Amino acid sequence: MIASSNCASLILVLTPVEGIRSATFTMKLTRSRQFHLLASFALLILGLFVLRNRFAINVVSNSELREQIGPLPSPNYIQSLQIKCPEKTRIGRKEDGGWDACISGPFKISQPCLVYSIGMGGEWSFDHMITDKYKCLDMAYDPTLGKGDHKPKELLWFYNTGLGIANVVNSRNWKLRTFGSLLEENGHSNRTIDILKIDIEYSEWESLEAIFVERSLRNVKQLMVEFHTMEVHEGKTSTPRDFAYYFQILRGIDRLGFKQWHYLMTPTGGYTSKHTARKLPCCANVYFVNTAYLA
Repeated sequence: MIASSNCASLILVLTPVEGIRSATFTMKLTRSRQFHLLASFALLILGLFVLRNRFAINVVSNSELREQIGPLPSPNYIQSLQIKCPEKTRIGRKEDGGWDACISGPFKISQPCLVYSIGMGGEWSFDHMITDKYKCLDMAYDPTLGKGDHKPKELLWFYNTGLGIANVVNSRNWKLRTFGSLLEENGHSNRTIDILKIDIEYSEWESLEAIFVERSLRNVKQLMVEFHTMEVHEGKTSTPRDFAYYFQILRGIDRLGFKQWHYLMTPTGGYTSKHTARKLPCCANVYFVNTAYLA
């Protein structure tokens, strides 16, 4: 109510002041009115500052969008590394389907280790190596394969479940769970997750929204995501609103303390931008480490 009163007072005071331009207002402001005007203006500026910082993830200028977003992947964001990892290794095959992992310092993979592998599309080389070579417990999820829950091998569990923004069964009859729900169901809410790998064909964006709300990345050391645009998802053209949304999610990851150390343009796929006529890759594998573990 105080803010509303201040705003109303500000409008009432400023309206006649504007009349000076037409020489219809000659009354001088008293000292009390001057103070009231300055105080109201200060409160307004303070309120706008607080609102901008409170909702900063949603406030992006047009110039910032042009510079930072562009067609995904953006040379100014996706391809800008934030932290160095002196030593890395390939887990899985060298071609698409394998993933890189940082193995320096606190990110070295050592037993007992726990990995969540979400989305594989029938390509299991990452999961086989993480269990065979590193002896990690691997929780694998993919509802698109048409296979029931089972244990393919020692240390590897497969679930006919996908990652989503909510705990639902979607129109394709796929069971979806948020990442926090998966951790809770498996008794892993307080366990350290050495690697979280996500490759779910555009659903990564909304799934990360739920992860932000749950704050379920706090115990994850490394995050690996294959990001896709609307072009590969539905064959549609990404709009400026889509690119703004992509950028918001990427900034959300950053604000949780995850810094990008590596990226790789997916060699397969691609499309021609209807905005710029440039040929662009459809996807990018982007790698983050949780800097909380560097403390």
